[in-house]
Amino acid sequence: MRVFLKIVEQLELKKVTFISIRENLDTSTSIGKFAVSILTELKQLEHENLLERQRIGIEQAKAEGKHKGRKPIEIDETQFERLYNDWQNGKTTPKIMMNELHLKPATFWRKVKDYRNRNKITDAPTMRRWHSDSAEANNKEEL
Repeated sequence: MRVFLKIVEQLELKKVTFISIRENLDTSTSIGKFAVSILTELKQLEHENLLERQRIGIEQAKAEGKHKGRKPIEIDETQFERLYNDWQNGKTTPKIMMNELHLKPATFWRKVKDYRNRNKITDAPTMRRWHSDSAEANNKEEL
């Protein structure tokens, strides 16, 4: 509805009125503008009520032990650690690791982040390379 209101607003700026034959709305009149604003507010209220009912339903399901969210993707931790160390030593790439572990990019990078957090890794070679690359890019932009 926000997008619809924005479109109507842009039309008004160009001195164009919105007329809906099906809903019998005409934004050139004050009643038409009022009706559009009421309809958008009702749609917003309906959306918020839906989200509230959904939240309550999820809370009830969790309380009953029925809703646990998506199952985490399991990987072989020893294989991941071996591949991670190879990556840090320049022997493999993230793309190869994703293929060997059968992971999509978002899942792979989440696993890397979790692994680094669990093992308190803050200065991995791949992190240094990324930071130096982004620092060089920032310096070029400043010039």
